[in-house]
Amino acid sequence: MFLILLNLAVAPGLFLLIIFYFVDREREPLSLVFATFFAGVAASIPVAILEISAKFLFTPFSQTFSPQLLQVSYMFLVVAPVEEVLKFGAVMAVVFVSREFNEWYDGILYAMVASLGFATLENIIYVLSQGATVGLLRFFLSVPAHALFGGIMGFFLSGAKFSRRPFPWLVGALFFPILFHSLFNVFLVSGQIFIILLVIPLSAIMWIFLIVAIRKGWRLKSAPKKRIVGSK
Repeated sequence: MFLILLNLAVAPGLFLLIIFYFVDREREPLSLVFATFFAGVAASIPVAILEISAKFLFTPFSQTFSPQLLQVSYMFLVVAPVEEVLKFGAVMAVVFVSREFNEWYDGILYAMVASLGFATLENIIYVLSQGATVGLLRFFLSVPAHALFGGIMGFFLSGAKFSRRPFPWLVGALFFPILFHSLFNVFLVSGQIFIILLVIPLSAIMWIFLIVAIRKGWRLKSAPKKRIVGSK
């Protein structure tokens, strides 16, 4: 049973990683892909510490504000920002200044890989502790959502990499994943079916964004390169 649950927990992340790796028309070095994946895994450790610590900061307000308001605040102010900032940090630390990051699609791929590394360890913890039903739900919801957050982040990281004005792109690389992540979580934990179902149009919007971003990355593959931030 343990091995079945473990496979269920690992499968969605690896499945999506393989798909988006082979979508790339110029294969990235597997060593850098795995380094980015495990940087995402490592990011989940400080995330867990920060999120657990932040819960204690919300405890004094439990008598003043409604549980729903506190939960929404926790998602917007803690969970989404902490997770996306640390995934952002993993990509920046491992691959952003690498010479292998030389195409628009590379940012999308590497940010997705870091996000899937994070999501895989998170998924293992959830599935082993809560069972196969949770594993199946997360297979179709949470893990793909993390990949989408990462892909959106990566599009903006590519903009920062190849732009002469990287700062607005870097802001977008954090702002949009945090926004989408916050909304996704709030919808799921709302407890009201008509609100939970809003994850469907939200996911559709993110998929459309990602597909457009990938197509843009392919079009820019042969475009003249602008100055690459961090390269010599």
